Amino acid sequence: MKLKVISFILFIVFLILFIIQGYHSNQIMTMDLSPSKINGLYGYVNKNNKIIIKPRYKKALPFCGNSALVQVCKNGNCYLQLINKKGKKLNKNKIYSGIEFMNGLEAAQINDQFGYINKCGDFIIKPQFAMATEFQEGLASVAIYDIDRRCNLWGYIDEQGQNKIPYQFFEAYPFVDDIAIVKTLTGYNLIDKNGKMLCKQNFLSDLPPLLQKNKRILKYKVNSDWVFGTNMEEIELDCNCNIIDKHKYKPTENNFNDNEVK
Repeated sequence: MKLKVISFILFIVFLILFIIQGYHSNQIMTMDLSPSKINGLYGYVNKNNKIIIKPRYKKALPFCGNSALVQVCKNGNCYLQLINKKGKKLNKNKIYSGIEFMNGLEAAQINDQFGYINKCGDFIIKPQFAMATEFQEGLASVAIYDIDRRCNLWGYIDEQGQNKIPYQFFEAYPFVDDIAIVKTLTGYNLIDKNGKMLCKQNFLSDLPPLLQKNKRILKYKVNSDWVFGTNMEEIELDCNCNIIDKHKYKPTENNFNDNEVK
């Protein structure tokens, strides 16, 4: 009888040790995982280059602790998910966002509202905006819905989510060299990072075709002339924001057409 009891106790002890050893082996295998592209898709491998999470993601970021941010694409619909080290998803709601993080934070949409996430998938700026753009030069243009006007109004926030330029514009584009294009009720203007209008009067009812393509200023002059830059052309403005194209033709009125700009 005693022998059976001792045998049973030893069996239980060995079983517990086996379970513990298996658990620790699994922990070691999944401790250091890194994204790896295999046949066009990303999965995760351990230090021995053994596949731990099968490749099924369009893009994948390194693990932050026990979770990682991956991009899933199904039927042309791409969104972000948080997964654990077994590849199981951690978030219930899909996050619609890019995964480039060119400036540290990425605009992300969840439940029809925009906020900003970091590379770990944490919302550093909580979802609260109707629309949002990426940060550039420390500021991002975001929109809130104005109930009275029944439309979106744009302003600018910093990387802490603080409103730096009030929500007052109908369009607002990224800052480049401390200047951004905005649209007011009466047309377009230029602002600095304090929200000050730089043109004495609004200069266009519609953006020139070239600016419509990328909607940003690439460079400018500090003297009496402002310079818009695009990938194809330079459009110069005088101090009153009248358009002058010194490369193609004489000073013109405040309008362009596709035949004039090549």
